[in-house]
Amino acid sequence: MNSLPTMAPHVSSLVVISGEPIGDPSTRRAPRWSVPKGASSTSLRRRGIAADQIIPLTHGRA
Repeated sequence: MNSLPTMAPHVSSLVVISGEPIGDPSTRRAPRWSVPKGASSTSLRRRGIAADQIIPLTHGRA
């Protein structure tokens, strides 16, 4: 199940998660996930996505 529901517009937590593995291959431990902007960490945890898998991005790429 890859699709995520659209999050409520009032959610203030802006998190963008890369769908590509980041970092050195020998240190990668878990996949990264793509989610809608505005998804909160609580809603992600409900979907089984751990907080340490969340990569907040600023401008551009991680």
